This record gives sequence, structure tokens and C-alpha cells, in this order.
Amino acid sequence: MTSYEDVVRLLLKVLPMQYENNDNNFIEYIAVSILNSLACQVDYSEKQTQGDLGAIQVITYLSTGVQRRVKLVTATNVYRSRDVQLDGYT
Repeated sequence: MTSYEDVVRLLLKVLPMQYENNDNNFIEYIAVSILNSLACQVDYSEKQTQGDLGAIQVITYLSTGVQRRVKLVTATNVYRSRDVQLDGYT
């Protein structure tokens, strides 16, 4: 196992733990950024290794969760703004 593969495995192990913890999105952001940077700096076989280790599936899973969080925050903000407007008229 190469050091590149070790780093990718470690990052892929950290990402789901950060997502489930949901306290620190900054670590999630950094891990995805490092994975992306690594993929941009290596040759095809190492890119293939990153894909084989499941990087695409993990990042897709995380992005789906981020989209859900954005929709939830947006819906909450809309609800709150409507609630505040209604309170102002009663």
C-alpha cells in the first residue's frame, strides 16, 4: 500500500465521521478539498485508486446531505420570516 493510498483511506474514513457528527463542517470541507487536490496532482493510476477506494461515492453522499441541509435551512428561514410577518400584523 502506498502513502497516497493511506492518505486517501484516512480522509475517506474521516469524512463520514464528520458528517455524522455534524458539528464541524470545516473539517469536512478541508478533507474534500485535499481529496480534490490530490486527484488533480497525480497520474491516472492514482486517480483510479482514489475512485476504487470509494471517494466518488462518499463525496456524492456528502453532497446529497449538504443539499438537504441547505433546503432545510432555507425552509426554516422562510417559515420564520412568514411567522415574523404574521406576528407583526396581529
